[in-house]
Amino acid sequence: MTNNKPNAVDFIYEQLKKYVRYDNRNAVETFDRIFEQAKEKYQDEMESSIIEICAEKSTSEANKYADGYSQGFEAALKLVKWKIDNELIYKHNEQR
Repeated sequence: MTNNKPNAVDFIYEQLKKYVRYDNRNAVETFDRIFEQAKEKYQDEMESSIIEICAEKSTSEANKYADGYSQGFEAALKLVKWKIDNELIYKHNEQR
C-alpha cells in the first residue's frame, strides 16, 4: 500500500530545507544525517505501534474464542449430567 501523503518527518524536512544554505557542505551533511536518524526513529515507532495494536487485537480475538469454547464445554457438561441424571440413573432405578 503506497501512501503519497508525507509523514511528519518528511514534512519537517521539506520545511527546514527551505532555510538551510546548501553552500555549506557540513551543514547539509549534518542536516541530512539528522533527517535520516529522525526518519528511522519515526519508522521504528510506527512499526512498534502497529505490532502493539496487532498483539492487542490477537489477544482480544483469542479471548473471544476461549470464552466461546468455555461456554460450549460448560453446555456439553450440563447435557452429559442431565443425560446421566435423567436417563441412566432413571433406567437403573426402573430396573430394580
